[in-house]
Amino acid sequence: MLRPQRKNVASIVQYQQLRAAAGGSGAGGGSGSGSRNGATGRRLRPNQELVCRIIEAVPGGYLIKVDDVDLPSYLITDACIQPGQEILAQLFCIHRKNLILSPLAG
Repeated sequence: MLRPQRKNVASIVQYQQLRAAAGGSGAGGGSGSGSRNGATGRRLRPNQELVCRIIEAVPGGYLIKVDDVDLPSYLITDACIQPGQEILAQLFCIHRKNLILSPLAG
């Protein structure tokens, strides 16, 4: 099974800056209009289970898109997951306006 090729950048923030400079918005769009934490239509809390879609592999995990959330999102995992796949993940925290999630087993 082929592993997704990872981009050689130091951090998710650096990757998003590079992507924005290239004309992309990065994963999850920008700050958008919503509640104080950037979520539209829902209030986020630690340990909350969310369905997310894998966008692409980056160092230490994957960029993901979480439905109804307008914040850049990152899944921390060593697992090999195909882009476009939807998985259930648990919200770890919101750090500098980035959602940090971990996958749930099963």
